[in-house]
Amino acid sequence: MRCTNCHNQKGNNPSSGVPGAPHWSLAPLSMSWADLSSAALCESLKDPKRNGGRSAEDLKKHMGEDKLVLWGWEPGAGREPVPVDHASFLQLLTTWVAAGMPCPKE
Repeated sequence: MRCTNCHNQKGNNPSSGVPGAPHWSLAPLSMSWADLSSAALCESLKDPKRNGGRSAEDLKKHMGEDKLVLWGWEPGAGREPVPVDHASFLQLLTTWVAAGMPCPKE
């Protein structure tokens, strides 16, 4: 089967429960956040080579509007959503960007 049989623009597939959104695809390994320290995650978010070529403003738009990102707040049955509400997350992101996107030390 094709990936889009389950991962499609309708969102969470009612039959399989798998997520979907327009332009759904697996993120490349270079965008993985698994096992990253807070400092390494911060640096990854800032690096256009690892964040999908996004500027700070692009990153805010991506986190605020992209259906792939928004899925995290409505992940479907049996999944835990992002543990902070989306509006609060965007406010924290905006504050971080305004402060120059500082990263913690390891």
